[in-house]
Amino acid sequence: MVVWNEEDDLLSDAVSSGDLPAIRRYLAGNGSANPEIVWSPDGDHLEDSRLAEAVTYWKGARGEDDLPDYRAFGPEELRSLLGHLAIIESAGEDFRYRLYGSYIASRYGEDRTGQRLSEKNTGMGRFFNAAYRAALARRDMLFTRHLPPRDSRVTACQRLLMPFARDGVADVLVIANLAFATDRMRYGPFGQSE
Repeated sequence: MVVWNEEDDLLSDAVSSGDLPAIRRYLAGNGSANPEIVWSPDGDHLEDSRLAEAVTYWKGARGEDDLPDYRAFGPEELRSLLGHLAIIESAGEDFRYRLYGSYIASRYGEDRTGQRLSEKNTGMGRFFNAAYRAALARRDMLFTRHLPPRDSRVTACQRLLMPFARDGVADVLVIANLAFATDRMRYGPFGQSE
């Protein structure tokens, strides 16, 4: 069974290479705007201190390896982000949500725990899946931020994607998802028209 098609692969490649014009075109076609992607973010780049703490944790857990070992991770390691964490893990060619945080579920109106990524691979879901696949393929942290479509339940979204390995294979992604509904996030510097 083919899980990802050519369009999925092209979008994942655009995220992986940082091709912001291609990402903007895709998101604009789905009612979203003003994307920002930052590979290997440092804490100084992130406005939210919880995400900065997560970057520090991930880098410390990594040590001398290129990725932290997932077996040494527990969500309590990122206590300030509990409820904002999602964990996806490899399920063959696809991935499934092992955990979908309670805050994320309440903001988006659904709990995706146990679901496969491919079950929601249209519109914005396709972008998220592309970013998740790119972070695992690059074995690197990725910060994304964008304004969701107007019909979304949230007005701004930030994600920090942190890949982890099991036996050296990058097959788990811990996602800190901050979904906002505040004017500060909606109209801050990244929300201004370009």
